[in-house]
This record gives sequence, C-alpha cells and structure tokens, in this order.
Amino acid sequence: MKRRALAAASVATSAVLLYSFFSAILLSRSVVASDNDEAATSEASSTAVREMQSISTDFLDSNSAATIQAMEKHLFSPEVQSSIQRIFNSRVQHEGKVFHYGSLKYTMEGFWRNWKKMMIDGIPSGSSSVGSGYNSRGKFVLFAGDNKDREVTIIHGKDHKPIERKVKIQGYEYGLANMAVFLSQAMVGGIFDDTCDELNEQPQELRKKDEFGNPIFVHPISNSCGQYNQNYQEMTCSASEQNMQCPQISPATTIQSTFNAKAGQRGLMCGPVGTYPEEAQKYKNDFGRIDVEQCCFWGRGPLQAKGLCSMGKLNYYIGSRALAEGRISRSTSGVFPDINFCSQPQRICEANSADGSDTEDLRWTVAMFEFAERVQRYSDANWDYKEKLVEFVNNGMNLNLYYPFKLDHSFIHAVSSIVDRGCHDAPNCLPFEGEVNKFPQRREALTIALSALQIPKFRKEQIMETTMEYMKSKKLDIEENLLRYKRQSSTILSERYKFDDFLRALTRMSEEFDSPDHTPFYMGSPWMRDGHKYGLGNIALFLANGIELGIERDDTCDELNEYRVSGKFALSNSCGQQGLSYQDLTCDSRDVPDMACRVDPNMFITAVTYDRTLGAPPALQCGPRSRIPFTGYWDEAENAESEGEAFANQNGRIDIEGCCWWGRGFLQIKGPCDFGRLNYYMGARAARENRPSLYSDVDFCEMPEAICGSQYRHELVWTSALFKWIDKVQNYQDGEWNYLEQLQIFADNAFEDDVFIKEVNAIVKVGCRHPPCEEAGCVSFPCDGAYSEDENRAVTRAFVTFSVLGIWQNFDKSLGGTNSPTPVPSICPECTGKPTLLPTVTPTASPLIDVTSQPSEAPSREITVLLRRFNELKEHLITRRRLLQSKVFVSETKSGLASSKLYTLDGLLSVLKDLATKGSDDGTGSNLMFYIGQDDDKNVDYGLANVALFLAHATTRGLRYDTCEEVNNHLIGDKLPISNSCGQHSQSYNEDICPMADIAKECPIDPKMNVKQASVGTSSAPPFFCAPKSQTPYTGYFNPSSGRTESDKPFANAIGRQDVEGCCWW
Repeated sequence: MKRRALAAASVATSAVLLYSFFSAILLSRSVVASDNDEAATSEASSTAVREMQSISTDFLDSNSAATIQAMEKHLFSPEVQSSIQRIFNSRVQHEGKVFHYGSLKYTMEGFWRNWKKMMIDGIPSGSSSVGSGYNSRGKFVLFAGDNKDREVTIIHGKDHKPIERKVKIQGYEYGLANMAVFLSQAMVGGIFDDTCDELNEQPQELRKKDEFGNPIFVHPISNSCGQYNQNYQEMTCSASEQNMQCPQISPATTIQSTFNAKAGQRGLMCGPVGTYPEEAQKYKNDFGRIDVEQCCFWGRGPLQAKGLCSMGKLNYYIGSRALAEGRISRSTSGVFPDINFCSQPQRICEANSADGSDTEDLRWTVAMFEFAERVQRYSDANWDYKEKLVEFVNNGMNLNLYYPFKLDHSFIHAVSSIVDRGCHDAPNCLPFEGEVNKFPQRREALTIALSALQIPKFRKEQIMETTMEYMKSKKLDIEENLLRYKRQSSTILSERYKFDDFLRALTRMSEEFDSPDHTPFYMGSPWMRDGHKYGLGNIALFLANGIELGIERDDTCDELNEYRVSGKFALSNSCGQQGLSYQDLTCDSRDVPDMACRVDPNMFITAVTYDRTLGAPPALQCGPRSRIPFTGYWDEAENAESEGEAFANQNGRIDIEGCCWWGRGFLQIKGPCDFGRLNYYMGARAARENRPSLYSDVDFCEMPEAICGSQYRHELVWTSALFKWIDKVQNYQDGEWNYLEQLQIFADNAFEDDVFIKEVNAIVKVGCRHPPCEEAGCVSFPCDGAYSEDENRAVTRAFVTFSVLGIWQNFDKSLGGTNSPTPVPSICPECTGKPTLLPTVTPTASPLIDVTSQPSEAPSREITVLLRRFNELKEHLITRRRLLQSKVFVSETKSGLASSKLYTLDGLLSVLKDLATKGSDDGTGSNLMFYIGQDDDKNVDYGLANVALFLAHATTRGLRYDTCEEVNNHLIGDKLPISNSCGQHSQSYNEDICPMADIAKECPIDPKMNVKQASVGTSSAPPFFCAPKSQTPYTGYFNPSSGRTESDKPFANAIGRQDVEGCCWW
C-alpha cells in the first residue's frame, strides 16, 4: 500500500530506536504452536550409562512394600496431584478447537487401585516357569522397581554440545517410568476419546467424487472386522500358545459397541449377514469385507485388546476358563471368573453396577494384564523390554528433548509397535505389516505422562541450573538497563543492588527450606520443554516490582519519607504512609506459633539510607515518647525540620514510638509480621529453636535495620525481598486464582497480559490483587502507593524487564498453554513473533524507558472530583431508567421492538465508571477517557450530550439487532452478498489501515484465517464468515424474500469482492 511506502528520510536515530522498542511491545506477535510438553518426552539415545557395562533387570519386579509405599507417597504428593489429572483428561473437538474434560470412564482412583493390586498380587500364570520377571515366577505383575538408589552418568545436549552429568535415580522411578509407558498407550487407546470400544476410524475413499471433484471418504461398518491392515479374526496366537486362543465366535452372535465418543459416527458391530442396513452400501474395508459376521473381536479397554489370541489369553488367565482349569479360584484377587471373554467380549465395556465402577476395574485389569503379559515379557534376539526400560531410565527419560540434541524416539516407537502391531519393529510386523497407528499421539502421551508423574526427579536440580545459567548470560544487559538509578540527567549503576549478590541470594532462596511449610523461590517447571521460562517470568516480575520500590528511589534500602499530608511531609510517616499503620501489620491465624515481632516502645532506630536529593526529607526514625514527645514536618522552603508544633501523618500519629517497621530492602519488607516471619525462618529465632538459619546471629525483631545496615546488607537487601516474594506473591491464593497457575498461563501466552502484571503489582504493594484489602491493612483504597496511575508504570517496567531478559525473543507463544497436549496450528506462520532488540547501551546511557524516580502524587482529590461527576451523571440516567429501557435499549424483531438481551443500562454504567474516572492507556502514556464533562464543575449536560450521541449511534448498530457483531444488511438489488463480510456500504474493511504513526498497532491480514460470526442476533441474515480461497473459491448471495442462500455461482458485493479470503474484520 502506497502510504506504507512513504517514509520520512529525516527521522532521527533516537526516534527510530524508540519506535523499534514500542513496536516490540505493541506489535501482535505471531501465535506459534509449541510442543512444550514434549520436553518430558522424546528418548535420548545419545545419553549413556558409564557405570553399567551390562544391564541388570532382575530388580524391576522386586516390588517390596517399601518400594510401593515410596511410589505411592510420590504419586499422592501435592506437587504430583496438582498435575496428574492431565493424564486422565479426555478431549473433544469443536469448531477446530480442542477442549479437555475429566474422563468419565477412566479415573486416577480406579487406575491406582488396580495398578497397586497388580504390583502386589498380580495374576497367577498357573506355571512356575511363566511370569513377568526374575522375582515374579508363576504370576504376572507390574514392575515397581526396588528401594535402592543408583548413581549413573548421563550425557545430555545443550547448545549442541554434549555435557556429562552424574545423577541419582531412586529405585521406584523405574516403576514410575513403566507406569508412564503404560499410560501413554492407554491415553491414546481409550482415555483421549473417553471410550472403551474401538472407534470406527479408518476412512475408505470411494471411486466417485463430489460435485466439486473432491474425493469422498466413508467409514465402512466392516471396519469391525479389522482396521489399518489388521484382520482381527486372523490375529491368532503363536504355535506354542494356540491352545489359549478363542475359537471363532458363533455366526449368529450380535454385538454393538457400547461407547462411542464421536458424535455422528456409527460404532463398531457384528452380526449375521443382512443384520444391518449399512451392508447394502457395500463399502469395503481393507480386506474387502462388506459384512460383519463373526467380526466381534475389535479392540476393547484402554489398550484395545483385540483378536482371537488376546481375548483367548484373557479368558485363559483371568476369565471363566482360568477358573474351570484351576489356575484361579473365586477368591483370587483381580480376576473375573464369571466372564467368558471368547463368547462375551462385550462384557469388558458393559457396566454391571449402577455407578459403573466394576466395569472400570475390569477395563483397567484387562489393559494391565495385556501390558504385563505382552509388553513387559517381550523379548527377542534384538530387543528386550526390560533392558530397554532400564536404559530409558538410566539415560534420563527423554532428557534430550529439553535440548535440541540428537532426538531419538526409538523406545516409545518400539513399545507402541508391540502394543499396536505385535512386534517392536513396525512396519515389519508379520503377518499384518503397517505403521504404528497414531504414533505421534502416543509419543505425545508419553510426554504428558512423564511430566504429570514428575519424573525424572533430578530435573528439579537441573531446572534451577538452567535458569541460573540463563540469568548469568544476561548480567551485562541487566546491569546496563535495570540495576540503575537516575541522578540528574544520567543513570548510574546501583551501588547497593549488585547483580552477583542477587544471584547468590537467588541460589540460596531457590533451595528447599528445611521447614515444610515454606516453599523455595520458583525457578520453573522441571518437566516441560523450556520449563525455565516460567522461572524467568517469576524472576522478571520480581525485578520489575523491586526496581520501583528500591533502585528507582535514589538507590535506597530504607523506605523514603515521600507522601504528603496537607502538602507536607510528616516526620511521623515512619509509623506508616498512605493509609497503613506499619506496627499494626500483625500475622494472621495461619502463623502458629505467632511469628510476629513484639513491638518494643523503647526501640530507637534511624534509617541508614534516605533520599539524597537536595531538599528531600531526612531519614525515617523511630524512638520512645520519653525522648521524642512529638514530631513535626519537613519544611521544604527552609530545608529543615519544623518541630515547633506537632504535625500528624495520615493516620493521626504525632509521635514515632514503636514506629520502627518501615519498609526495607528491594521489595520493602515491612511490619512486625514480615520481620517476624523472616526471623522465624532465616534469623536468630530459627537458630534459638534449633532450626537451620541463614543468619543465625541476626535478630530481625530486635534490629530490623539489619537489612540495610548490617555486615550482611549486600545479601539481605535481596534475600529479604525474595522471602517476601515467596511469602506474599508466590504463595498467593484468592479463591480459584492461584499465582503460580496464573504465571504459567501468562507465560504460555507470551508474557503479554497487562491485567496479570497489574494484579501482581497490587499484591506486592497492598497485599491483594483487587484493592482495597482490609486483611492486609489497606482499609480504604488507594493506599501504600498502589493506585491506578501507577498501574501502567508497573506494566511498562515489566515489559522493559521482559525485553532486557530476552524473554520475548526466546520464547514463543503457546496457544492452549504449554500443558496443551495437542499443538494448535499457527495463525500467522510467517511472523517471527519476536520483538526488535535495541542495541546494547553503555553504562552511562539512559534506561530503555525513562521511568521517573519521583513518587507519584496521590490522586485522591482528582479521583474524588471525577467520581462526583460520574455519580451525578449516573443518578440522572437511573431516574430515566424505564424510558431508556423501553426506547433505547431495545432491538428489532419480527414481532416488533423487544428489550435487548445483550445491552442494559446497568452494563453501560459499570463500564462507564472506569472509562470516565480512570481512563485507558492508549499505549503511548496518554490516558483516553470517556467524556462526561470532566472539565466543567458546574454542568453535567455536556457529558449527557456525549452519552446521548454515543447511544444514538449504538441504536443503529449493536442495539438494532441485539448482537455484538455487525450483520449483513447492504442489499445489492434485492440480494445480500455473502462477501459483505469484506465490507458494506462501499467500504473495504481490509483497506481500513492505520496511519503511519500507528502502524505498530495494526493487525496483520492472514489469508488463511477461518472465522465464523457467533451470532446475528435478531437479524434473519446468514452469519458472516471468512475463509481462504482454497476452501471457498467464491461466494453467492442470500435472498431475504425466500430466506435461501444461493451459492451455485459467484455474486459480488458493492466493492466487487466475490470471495471472503482475509475478510475477518467486520
């Protein structure tokens, strides 16, 4: 477009740099799908075990009580329980999106009940020579491992360089890996589709084409006889086991599949020729079958046990034949002596109790027996499952997928091949050659299982190292752009907040606390690809919030006297500023025993740091009334304290007795509770009570100024802040809103959500995400400097920090989140999704964005004026509610006007309040506000006139048809072109581009985008949609008189468009 080609040649270099930076923030970054979960999945064959020349597997089925107890403790730990449901989630697709819900047929409780039983009791084999392994002769058990720790050396890749590492593997981790392998097959076989019976999935192409020449695919009912080049009636046992297989089922048997998760698709069935009308279609399966006679052995259960051999073995070992031949009794645990799996295979999927619990046990038992008998025992000359499982664990369980280095999926491919094709070497499995069905999903499912089970456990240490190494690589950038304070016209590297001290403090605080009720600083998710990005996001938000509270305030450690009362700085501000009384910030009931410091009225402390700006108030101070009966204020004109008469702070304090609890350190830890908790976990109290202590000789209750003035001050400015972050932010829970969960969502969505940033900023400053927060001491809002004018500054600081740390450049957006099992295609594949980097600046240069070091003025008066004007307007509108509801908030229907369902007066007023009193940041620092007469204290009519004009236009648009989206209403002749989605009334919406100054804000046009209008409200017109020409070469029209859409030939809109490619901007 010509306007974009015109560039001003005289643009200054500085303006170009600023534009580049703001473009990096404001441009829509591409949505690139990322298989983050595969971090836990692909095999690392490049890893190697140095200590073990030959692999011993005898320990796998040791299955001691101690081993199983250790496994159970791990599985039911809070960390694993928070993620394990991902394994038992089913999926449904709707309008191209994948939605997840907890499976109705497969539960964690049912799984563990049966898995534990199979580890302890197993299934009798009836022969001392037949079993799962060395310790389990005579029965089939599931491997649990042993209770021995093993140290192995693995090699993993980082930046394409091999790195050796010694790690410890606990014995039960082999059992957990075996469990993950089983679950990966069960997820694909049954859990994902929430089904027990195999689905009719394999399409067959017909010879004829549709009217547009496209191929036609059908799903023959004869797929019951076999799919994907497998004939189930011919899936027989080997010669040595042929006595176990089922005979051919009676031709008269009729069975229809019980569960079918895919709506609109007929389930599998068997019956005599002529039983089902679909046979008349004569659609053939892979083997030319068009009937379903004797085709009753399709897959069932989460591992899809199928064919004459598998069903025969089930009957031989756990069914009625096992009972008849004495291998089991009715008292044998985990068997089903009343079921003949050869003549009643459907019993696997049929519920016999009201809640279906008996069938869940049967489904799991069938699958677990199959796995124990077919997979765990699998061994041929070239491949042994037990050996490969031990190798897999000792090699790090897919460790290399965390790094781009020689990925190898051979282990999961071989296991999937055994389950799906009968040998480890698909497609070369005779007699039914073919590729492993759904192998990408099986590989992905192993990823989910390993990450949900949180193995290998050594990844916890590794994620800390990865995050720390990343931070070390950013030292220069952080020092040059973040750890700086402003002095006159330049910025100076902080003399107090040193990068190396920060890393040492971060290392200490990210290690496990000895106290179980205090968590370490979160460094990322160990079991996801790029899992350290969550830790980096946590660090970035920590730094962004602390920069404002410490470094920007003249590189100070102590809180500054910076809030005016009646235009003056009260010297009693040390007792509390902006509505807070610091000595009243006591601990709540969760702190048992009481951790708060005792307020000592005789304590006398003067802050060691203060604002060094000429004319600024002096350092904060506390002392008993016996020495300082009252305090005055700081006289800016005289540059001196005025103590001739008492002057109160905002809370009415005129003395400073017991007022020693002002903010200190990078995050301004304050109040007797914060200092008391610090003392309880890290200070002298911990040492006195014989608990480990980082600072055993520092009593933070007796000397809170130790953070800023002790020999440990270089560390304490950071460790105290990290402690507060863990305490107040990282552990923050508000109903269903959990900080760490929201952090992961924030990171998965490219670190862009400014609402989340504002919420975190409020938690740091006030104690809750939506002030006021009475429990945190903020009874009336604003308080403690947390008010709307500062929210946008918090966002700016966070965005600058993300840019400096290179987070946007290194981590793409993941639609559906890193935990999303199914990658979503990119909406904009050609976009890079990474902001433009600014050149590195020198230490004396200004920061990337000049954020003032001066505190914001409290906006109480301004907000009060705006609220008064809004309330006046609101009262006027409410008095006319009935008239507005009957004349304005109405929509057109066939039977006349009706009240709008989408738009109400209350809805308008709720949104108008914020837009008229707080406004909205326009991205350049300016505030956009809805005009209600804010600049005229005497007359609200100007605001009412603006509201009236707004509503007048709304009645011709959204209100008219009671819809959020534009509707098709521009007739060409007597027809409505379908291509009106491209533009109506001679407008081309694709051409409605931004002016040059706003190009950074413009959405890119994606010709591949598919969007359909959600609702047309009360209109009878068809919904708008957009689609690429490859899918919809042209569009027709809608005839309002007949109510029909004609699409047999192209029909153009007013601007000549006949297609709807890229036309998603109605």
